[in-house]
Amino acid sequence: MKNLFTLCTVLLVLASQFVSAQTIRRVNQYGITGPNIYTSIQAAHDASAAGDIIQVEASQASYSGFTCSKAVTIVGTGYFLDQNQPPVLQVSPYPSVISGTVYFNSGSAGAVINGLTITTLNVVNGVTNVTIQRNNIGTLNLAYIYNSGNSSSTVTTSTASNLIIRQNYISTLTDYQINYQYYPYNALNSYTNSNLVITNNIITGGVYLTSGSNLFPTNEFSNNVVLGSSSFDNWLLHNNYFGAGLSTTISTDYTNNLLGQASQPTAGFGSNNTTNVTPSSIFMLSPGSSQFDGWYQLKSGSNPARSGGVGGTDIGAFGGISGYPYILSGTPAIPSIYQFNDVVNGNTLNISVSTRANK
Repeated sequence: MKNLFTLCTVLLVLASQFVSAQTIRRVNQYGITGPNIYTSIQAAHDASAAGDIIQVEASQASYSGFTCSKAVTIVGTGYFLDQNQPPVLQVSPYPSVISGTVYFNSGSAGAVINGLTITTLNVVNGVTNVTIQRNNIGTLNLAYIYNSGNSSSTVTTSTASNLIIRQNYISTLTDYQINYQYYPYNALNSYTNSNLVITNNIITGGVYLTSGSNLFPTNEFSNNVVLGSSSFDNWLLHNNYFGAGLSTTISTDYTNNLLGQASQPTAGFGSNNTTNVTPSSIFMLSPGSSQFDGWYQLKSGSNPARSGGVGGTDIGAFGGISGYPYILSGTPAIPSIYQFNDVVNGNTLNISVSTRANK
């Protein structure tokens, strides 16, 4: 039955692709074999060419981490599939979970990853043009600095540019992280981070984002929900909810944000911000045994987040003008099966499959 369901899923994915040059490579842990089918994401990646699609199928067991060095698209099934039902999103509630670390390394410009649950994701220092969307991520490090074993090397500059981080559910977000096992603690003294777009995410922990020495910010942080403490240097901040302490530098421009703290930051350029806003006053905070993304939809009625953003848009992950509002459960924009029935009648197996397109 699992084999049949997986086959139907892949057929739907195949039907949704219109570029014949792309190869779709399946990754599953159910013992299915055949052309372009792999048991690990790394094996599928290593066999891929630029432009290929790697479909990481639902599984009750987690997949190992991997390193991406090609312009491929990696697609999972989404997350919180149990919590956000009904209505039924997918017939299988199992996510595509990666228990190890994912690295985007040199050569990965143009890569896209979405629909996965990831423990740690590191975009390696200097990597550009990567899109990270609709994932459930424990720790996301941009401009990650590491060395495989040369303790005499030093790195002095952190570089992150042209990265798109949108529609994710994240615990902790930073724009650099150093592997101190191989580098001295004070090795990093320069930041040249530019053209980072971080929008429509739910971040349950802290955010630490630095920038370069440009007089005017080139990095955007908009329509996010941040529950932990936040620190920004030379960023454009608008339409966000900051639940804990927000710290900014003199070169940070922050407008139309809602703040849980009692006062606004003392540095930077601020306007149209509101303080002392509690989560319960703006979010649905639906009851449940655990926290999930559905909690952070805006509640109806009187709500300062509704139409409180730039241009009269909603504040928070589900609003804004980016054109990419947060999607519950990170459901990828590919068809999915939401109902599957089979009935044996004599020597006949009758199967009915209901599908939906996802935006």
